[in-house]
Amino acid sequence: MAEKILITYWTDYCCPYCHFVTHELKEKLRALGVLEQVEFKMLAFELEPDAPAQSQGTFYDKMVTRWGLSEEHARRKCAKMTRLAQAAGLARMEVAGTPDINSFNLHRLTKYAAGKGLADALHEKLMKAFYEEHRDISQPVEMMTIAAECGLDPEMSIRVLATDAYAAEVRADEKAAADLSITSIPHYMIGGEVFPDGGNVPAMVAKVLELLGGQAEAASAEKPDEYATGAACTLGPDGKYHCA
Repeated sequence: MAEKILITYWTDYCCPYCHFVTHELKEKLRALGVLEQVEFKMLAFELEPDAPAQSQGTFYDKMVTRWGLSEEHARRKCAKMTRLAQAAGLARMEVAGTPDINSFNLHRLTKYAAGKGLADALHEKLMKAFYEEHRDISQPVEMMTIAAECGLDPEMSIRVLATDAYAAEVRADEKAAADLSITSIPHYMIGGEVFPDGGNVPAMVAKVLELLGGQAEAASAEKPDEYATGAACTLGPDGKYHCA
C-alpha cells in the first residue's frame, strides 16, 4: 500500500473556520476520490487558553463582552461565518448560538483518542455537537458521551478528564506553533509546504494531487469548479483573537 499524504494542521474547537475549512478540504478530496490516500494529523492550539472553565454564554456574547465588538458588528461576524460554513456544506452550522467554552480538556481527550486511532471520529462528532446542536462539549458528561459513541473506553475517558493526562502533549503542540510564529488558525502543512491563515482550499487540493502524482491524474479531470475560500481566527494588535 502506498504511503498516505500527511496533512498536519493546528486547530481549536473554538475556531469556526477550523471546522468548515477542514470540512471543505476533506469533501473536495472525497469528491476527487483521493481522501482515503490522505491522513489528517491534528495539532492543538488554544485561541483563548484563559477562557473561563465554565461557559459564560454564547460565541456572540464572547465577541461583545471579551473581544469588545459592538452588538451589530458581532451579529455581522457571526452571520458571515455561518454563511461561509453553510456554503462549505455544513447546512446546520450556526455560529452565534454556539457556547463560549474553554477547549483545553477537549484537546487532551483528543490526544487520548489519537492514540486509539479515533481522533478524527471524535473531532468530527464533537464539532457537530458544538456547532450544529449547540451542546456545551466542554462539560465532562458531554465529552464522555461523545467519546463512548466513537468507541473510546468510558473508564479511560474518565481517567483522562480527572487528571492532567495528555496535558504535556497539548502544550508541546502549542509550543511548536509558537516556535513557528503561528498566530492564525487553521494552519496547514502539506508535503513541506505551509498553508497559513486559514489555508487555501484550491491550493491545498492541488498540492495533494501533485504529491499523489500519477495516482491522481484520473481524479484531477473531475476537479470541482467551486471552492470555499480559507479564512482564519487571527491574533489582533490588541492581543486578542478575532475571527475574520
